[in-house]
Amino acid sequence: MNILLISHLQKGSGNLHTIERIRTYLSDVHYKCTLTSPEEFSDEGDFKSYVKANSIKLIIGLHAFRSGKLLQDAKVNYILIIGGTDVNEDYRNQDKMTVMTQSVLSSRKIIVFSNGLRQKVQELWPEIPQNKIIEIKQGVQTCPSKFSLAGYIQKHHSDVYTTDMAICICVGSIRPVKNPLYLVEEFSKLHERRQNIIYVICGQVVDEEYGKSFRTKIDSLPGVIFIPGLPLTDAHAAIQQSFAYINCSNSEGMALAILEAMTLRVPVIVRDIDGNKDIVEHGVNGFVFSNPKQCIEHVEQLLLDKLLRDNTVQGASEYVQREHSVDSERNKYCDVVKSCVE
Repeated sequence: MNILLISHLQKGSGNLHTIERIRTYLSDVHYKCTLTSPEEFSDEGDFKSYVKANSIKLIIGLHAFRSGKLLQDAKVNYILIIGGTDVNEDYRNQDKMTVMTQSVLSSRKIIVFSNGLRQKVQELWPEIPQNKIIEIKQGVQTCPSKFSLAGYIQKHHSDVYTTDMAICICVGSIRPVKNPLYLVEEFSKLHERRQNIIYVICGQVVDEEYGKSFRTKIDSLPGVIFIPGLPLTDAHAAIQQSFAYINCSNSEGMALAILEAMTLRVPVIVRDIDGNKDIVEHGVNGFVFSNPKQCIEHVEQLLLDKLLRDNTVQGASEYVQREHSVDSERNKYCDVVKSCVE
């Protein structure tokens, strides 16, 4: 049976890694899966022609607006996966909300990554039956390469390289919603006090206008380094070699990189937003901050207290193993698909 998977396919993004995992799960049980992007189609007519010509029997779309604008009038059963920015940001735009409402109401099933996203969907569309919404937590797979983060810094930023560097890393696309500049001034001040503390921001620039102002700001701050994107396995290696993983987004659905850092036994320090608090319990499996100064306080706390660091890392590892199993994710997606094609 032919299944079409639709997602924004930005290189290095969490959405891409998620939809690729789902494709693998379904291909392994002999569904014929095709992965494409909403940007591949000029309009809804072009999309409908593709679906008909390729005998697509089921569609899985990630993101209620980006994929939803093609799916809202689809004549084929489809499953809609809530991405995060759709229900956290896009709903404020009335035109986008109209599209999302149609796509959500017409879907066969709606998949969310967390209870927090389930609640958000129910707030926005209270008429949706509860049994139509299915929670499937992200499964986590890591595969660090032999990439050397210290070697990269020594080669490209020798002015800040030391043999005892403590690197705090933030991995994510460079765009306003990820707010990569949120902590840079405080980390630069910390670097002035502690020369071995380096803040690395790693990600692809996806908003060129924002990227220009981002680069200008980064270039002016000692101790802050920008790496313009890495392959997934190198990104995993960079996280694994870091002292702490930082998330400073304005909003998140479920940040896969936080879960990857937990799996790689790196402490996570995350911004106080709903998507992050769905997975990080302060002081148990990570740390939550409400402002830049709090973030720096948590970094310095970890520098001084090895037992706290070890206990938090262990708590995070146990949490991921318990709640974010790849086997569980695989089984749930296969069950949902089966229920939609029977």
